[in-house]
Amino acid sequence: MLHWLLRKVLIRKMLTIQIQVDERLLKVLTESNVQLKRIGDGIVSLKDELQDLVQKFDAATNAVAARIDALKQKVLDALNNPNTLSESDKADIEAALNAEVAKLQGLGSDPENPVPAEG
Repeated sequence: MLHWLLRKVLIRKMLTIQIQVDERLLKVLTESNVQLKRIGDGIVSLKDELQDLVQKFDAATNAVAARIDALKQKVLDALNNPNTLSESDKADIEAALNAEVAKLQGLGSDPENPVPAEG
């Protein structure tokens, strides 16, 4: 009888310990799940920010390319008609190209404002 009673007490104690372990494990898993959700939300936010940045870079470089293309056409026209390009035109083209180079060099140079507004 004593053996049976000891066995019953031990089984009850083992079940109590198992329940405590399960409760702690459940708590850890729940907390881990919450942390993973936060990380996932952060990754989604970062992805959106990176996508926005890439779109801004694309728009900025497309704008510079369009202006350079227009300057290229002006130079090509002048090469076909050498007398149509004055010294003032040459200086204007050089200044415009230098400005475009500066804009390209400025992209990404400031981490707080990687795509500065044109103006």
